[in-house]
Amino acid sequence: AGSLAKIHSAKNTITKKEYSVKKVIRRDLHPSDFAALNDEIAVLQEIAEGGRTHVVCLYEVYEDPDATYIVLERLHGDILINRIIQKKKYTEFDAKELVRNLLLGVRHCHKNDIAIRNLTLDNLILVRCGSIF
Repeated sequence: AGSLAKIHSAKNTITKKEYSVKKVIRRDLHPSDFAALNDEIAVLQEIAEGGRTHVVCLYEVYEDPDATYIVLERLHGDILINRIIQKKKYTEFDAKELVRNLLLGVRHCHKNDIAIRNLTLDNLILVRCGSIF
């Protein structure tokens, strides 16, 4: 579903809270992509119900005849690969903190019986300010 999905920014006009909305056009989805979309939503819902740490929060899922809209927590940051390229060098402390936070997110998923199959540098977002970001 990745190539048929786009991420949009949204803001609640009353609360001014910002969100990210993943819009997936369903009409062109291969059956395996449709199943992957449903799995993604189910996993996000399960993580949200079990309390979360170091994992993006799902707020709502909406559907219209053509698309599914997944409303997620808005993360302000950069993907990890960009940050590594930009920074060029990490101290041992910075690397330790980065890996620690990554493993806390993985642990949370594993405690909820969720396996992560695409843990890559280009799909991890750094949101913390400070020495590692």
